[in-house]
Amino acid sequence: MIDKPEISVHLLRLADGTLVDPLTRQPVSALPPSPTDDVHTVSDVTDDGVGETHPSTIVPLARRSILDLTLNPQQMAVINNVLVYTMWGLPDDEIAIQCGCTLSEVSVVRDLSEYNTMRDALINGVRASYTASAHGVISEHAVTAAKAVVNVLRNGSSRMKFDAARDILDRSGHRPTDNAGISINLNKGTDDQLVIRVVREADRPHIPTLDIRANGA
Repeated sequence: MIDKPEISVHLLRLADGTLVDPLTRQPVSALPPSPTDDVHTVSDVTDDGVGETHPSTIVPLARRSILDLTLNPQQMAVINNVLVYTMWGLPDDEIAIQCGCTLSEVSVVRDLSEYNTMRDALINGVRASYTASAHGVISEHAVTAAKAVVNVLRNGSSRMKFDAARDILDRSGHRPTDNAGISINLNKGTDDQLVIRVVREADRPHIPTLDIRANGA
């Protein structure tokens, strides 16, 4: 029996970020999973048949690339470590030990715009994932809920019929317009100003680095 030679395949990334197998010309996400794979990474199905987004699935709110990173890999490694350990609850002195930097450098990292941008993106991504999960369950049962309201309108008590009728009218575009007063105060004698601040590399605080290379490399 002749052993087939191993073929090394490098995936191709399209402009929209999709990874394509050059041999099959199919997106990687569209390839059939292995029979031994446990496919429960995105959603699970509960006993009542309701699809439920897995809490560990964080859907990014924007497509990003390596060009969005303004610091070198070693500096970004420190930012990511400080961010993860902070959100995990590790105290600052132990974060400094783990990252191989000083306590003051941990504070410097937290003041960087790159740190705050990464933190806000992660928090918003987690929040959006949980919100999307709840909205998905609600949307799936919207038709059943609408039928229940109509059934109450037909067969409920007088008070229940009134509440159901008002709810149907509100949701079908017949809700009265809410009046709101807006007060705008303008300061006379002041002009809008556009301030452009140029930050030189020499003006940036010292950012610690983390050696992310393998031992012996």
